[in-house]
Amino acid sequence: MRCHGAFFAGLIAASGLALTAPAHASLEFTFSVPVSGTSSVDGPPATSISGTVTGEFTLPSDNTTEGASDFVITGYPAGMDWVTAPFDVFADAFPIFNTFTVSDGVITSVNFYEIGTPTDNEAIDLTTGSATFYNIPGSAQVNSTAAPTFSSVSESQPAPEPASLALLLSGGLGLFFARGRARRTSFRNG
Repeated sequence: MRCHGAFFAGLIAASGLALTAPAHASLEFTFSVPVSGTSSVDGPPATSISGTVTGEFTLPSDNTTEGASDFVITGYPAGMDWVTAPFDVFADAFPIFNTFTVSDGVITSVNFYEIGTPTDNEAIDLTTGSATFYNIPGSAQVNSTAAPTFSSVSESQPAPEPASLALLLSGGLGLFFARGRARRTSFRNG
């Protein structure tokens, strides 16, 4: 009877842990924005800049409106005079706006605006339909020539939550003790 009492106590404790909120998977996205603009980084006259700004970001979960937890610029056109790519946008700056809406793994709305420090020399204004990228001294600015493209890369799976593991372990221990007790009883009776 003691084994059953311990088993049920473990089962009740594991059930209590199972009521905690489950872990959620985070979503990873890339983006690509065709841009054109001008630069006077090297002084007048201004030179033309064109190309693509690319990056990646991580969102906490699907079917929500939340801020990115990670935002990295992976490439940009020559003439922007930013730090070497890839660089973490959040390393030296805090975004003024950081809102991404995700529905079934698809970005449906973006409002991201960040001004870096003179060290990282960048500012980013990214929305669902357009984007502007410039360096802080204002000597280079490029605007999107088409809407940004957002692509889902992956959904990172969380580790099993402790409540599930505790429930599995308590069930296994209960079966182990019940089998041992059945063996002892059959050995005595046999």
